[in-house]
Amino acid sequence: MDDKMIKPFRLVALTVILTMLSAAPTFAQTSCTVAFYLDDAVDLGAISFDVDYDETRVEFVGSNDQVSCASLVPGTLPSFYDDELTGTVNSAIIGFGATFSGPRTLAICDIATGVVPVPADFVVTVTDASDGSGTPVNPLPVLSVSGINCSGTTTTTTTSTSTTTTLAGAPTTTTTTLPGEVCDVTFRLFNFVGLGALQFEADYSQVVGEFLGSGTGVDCTRLVNNALASQSDQDANRLLKVGYISAQGFQGPTDLTVCTFVTPDTGVVPEDFVVTVTDASDPASAPASAFVMASDVTCYLETTTTTTTSTTTTTLAFCGDGVVGGGEECDDGVANSDTDADACRIDCSLPFCGDGVSDSGEECDDGVANSDADGSVCFLDCTVPAVCGDSDAGGSVSAGDALIVLQRAVGQPVVCPKHRCDADGSGVLTASDAQRILKGAVGQDVTLECALDVMIVLEDAADLGSLDLSIDYSAAGDAFLGEGSAALCTNLVGGGVSAVFVNDTSNAVLSVVLTAVGSFAGPVDLAECDFFNRGDVPGTDDFAVQVLAATNAAGDPVSAPQVSIGY
Repeated sequence: MDDKMIKPFRLVALTVILTMLSAAPTFAQTSCTVAFYLDDAVDLGAISFDVDYDETRVEFVGSNDQVSCASLVPGTLPSFYDDELTGTVNSAIIGFGATFSGPRTLAICDIATGVVPVPADFVVTVTDASDGSGTPVNPLPVLSVSGINCSGTTTTTTTSTSTTTTLAGAPTTTTTTLPGEVCDVTFRLFNFVGLGALQFEADYSQVVGEFLGSGTGVDCTRLVNNALASQSDQDANRLLKVGYISAQGFQGPTDLTVCTFVTPDTGVVPEDFVVTVTDASDPASAPASAFVMASDVTCYLETTTTTTTSTTTTTLAFCGDGVVGGGEECDDGVANSDTDADACRIDCSLPFCGDGVSDSGEECDDGVANSDADGSVCFLDCTVPAVCGDSDAGGSVSAGDALIVLQRAVGQPVVCPKHRCDADGSGVLTASDAQRILKGAVGQDVTLECALDVMIVLEDAADLGSLDLSIDYSAAGDAFLGEGSAALCTNLVGGGVSAVFVNDTSNAVLSVVLTAVGSFAGPVDLAECDFFNRGDVPGTDDFAVQVLAATNAAGDPVSAPQVSIGY
């Protein structure tokens, strides 16, 4: 074989050739970076895309979840997975708390090649996109390869943002100025452990003061690189919740986050903040042990102005005067409220399950809308459906659940059933589902809507003009969604076949009637219905199917065909 006829091969082939021909030439690999560009002027909260390089002569540096790719959008969590068998890099980028906008470069990846590739060598397909609230973006935006740099030089630009918060109060009659402090409270992961997800709570009920900001607007700063943080301050419970997820993982010991705490005291110490780790898993989503504490409190003096107004009023006793009188269960005066948790109600009655306010000991309370028949609302005992979002079946929705969904969305081999992971009910697991679950894990107001898709299947090779059947699901434990004729079912036959679905939740029976203009033939999937289950997935034998009547195209009765249930 002539030397000039030898083409570059992969390492295994080259090793064989070098054994045979000691004079074979050596081809140097070139290192390049390829950039992926969001072409459209669109605001996004999450995006998933695939990069197909199967037809090129390039290799991405690294493999599987260690592929050398990075997001260029500040404040986002990226996840990349190189499936070398198919020649595809599955990619996802999630923004949290703020959106990111195009046109802009989203990500870069390192590649190794024997030839300089061109953008047309990469086929980029956007598979999912949603805005900051998790709502799907339609049509999907366009991504392209904006450039390939083989100079071997990479430039990183870091942008720093400074935020100033001004607090203003209303003028009053009497003003007293007290010394106060503004403190930076640092929370630290102390043990040597690699984590992919972490969630913890800081109870500050033992100290006087408040974290600056409330809810998701609490003033906290993420200190961990290559991770997405979310936090929520529950002022009423004096509880700060913090969650982290990272597809690549982060290593302890490390400082996690620093939050601003305002207090009139001058002796605040780390022990005033009682930290409980509620969830931790390693980058492979296996349970992990994490030890988190408030490690440092640094304070500086500030002047806090407190105002008081004194009035003296003489009046007859009444509900709302702050004194419990005859026929009153409670009376907190102006603090009486029909909207605040655990408050005495406006009519001086105690809070109760069913009053429309989630109080202590209640997971939810939708008032008169509470129902055990609809899996999308609060149950009658003021508990929530605890399945959707609980991807690891651990009993609660956590940051670790969001990590599992994100890994599954980009093709990693993790178990993530749709009835636990498909948080937006779209039927496809995407980065948007992980975004919703992470928000829910730290107490933000999002809706998680998972349902089990129950398939009704005609098994026999029969030509039918009509089919009337009932499904007794009393043994399945819960219920099909939707009451009466509003049953959440979809006719899958089509082609001139009409369907009527009636869900009798009181007797746990779903009735199905299909009528064709001509006929329809089996085997065929007849319908898909949404079924809510609080615990494990019921067995298909928990649904008792009875064919009540069947006819052929001429309307003549025929023997009952075999109809089954599947998922």
